[in-house]
Amino acid sequence: MSIKEEIDRLGRKGVAWNVISLIVGSLIGIYGTFYYEKKPSVNVEVLSAASVFDVHENISRLQILLDSKPIDSKTQTLTVFVVKIINDGRSDVLPIHYDQADPFGFSIKNGSLMEAPTLISASNNYLTQQLKVRADTREKVIFSPAIIEANDFFVLKLLVFHNRNYTPTLEPFGKIAGTNIRVTEVYKEASTPSIFSKAFSGNLVTQAMRSVGYFLGFFLLMIVIAMLVALIVWPFDVISKKRETQRKNEAIKRFKVETKDSKYTKEEINYVIDQYKQHGKSYLESIDKLLSDKDTLLALLKINEQGTEFRKRIRRELSSSIALDLLKEGVVVKNKGGYSVNERKRQALVELIQYAQ
Repeated sequence: MSIKEEIDRLGRKGVAWNVISLIVGSLIGIYGTFYYEKKPSVNVEVLSAASVFDVHENISRLQILLDSKPIDSKTQTLTVFVVKIINDGRSDVLPIHYDQADPFGFSIKNGSLMEAPTLISASNNYLTQQLKVRADTREKVIFSPAIIEANDFFVLKLLVFHNRNYTPTLEPFGKIAGTNIRVTEVYKEASTPSIFSKAFSGNLVTQAMRSVGYFLGFFLLMIVIAMLVALIVWPFDVISKKRETQRKNEAIKRFKVETKDSKYTKEEINYVIDQYKQHGKSYLESIDKLLSDKDTLLALLKINEQGTEFRKRIRRELSSSIALDLLKEGVVVKNKGGYSVNERKRQALVELIQYAQ
């Protein structure tokens, strides 16, 4: 690839990356402004649910008593629930956040407590000592307004009596200012196959067909994304090219006015103008830089003379392409003593660079 092609490619790529950066930056700004909030979030996680007994038939000689009353083991059961209450938000829950008239807690649907809730662990000593948990009724558990810092938690054990045909559920109630309170039944999610296991289940034939489908889907997605980016970038590219053309025309106009009665020939003026029109100021600056470094210029011309490909560093490869172009255009002239630079063309080039600032 010649230096001309490389400069043109980088110019187009720069417009695309500017547009993409603008879009990504805007999306990040929108997220930070409207979606990222530094506030607490309380999650009531039901970690496990284990039956105390598992008898599904009436056995005449077996009797299960609860508070001295028999239980119909075929239709009724006792379940131990382990529940974790965690602040998984980005801010702390403070006592002033609680509404004293509407305390925080949860109710038990389709079941009732058979004993007071038990605090079995907490993330810190403060919660262990200061948090108070009480059963307001056999269907409601209420917490005292304790400080729950971000990522802090405590774990309860609940013994729930219920009908076998209905699984008890927890529903949060109460008000904590600026806090989202929700329930997650973790134990049910654990028994459900993950997306990963679903995606890679099946025999070899199934996996092969699925892999082909994934590849084609990814390929089509990349095409759609590329088309969308192209549609977004295209108008900006058109505007950028138009402005660049206007800047070039203005610089060329000033250059022609200043060099109208100068010592430069028409051929010399046309050469630098053509190079600037086609490839821009960066290309002219690359030419001037190489012409200033005569040792490198001579070395590159000799390498090209011998047909050697010098590609260890891209900068040298592009400089080699410039050297050949300069030789072809007569900016560098080969003579018996080696090579010499056409200083008139070089000076014309330097002046046009100044007008292109």
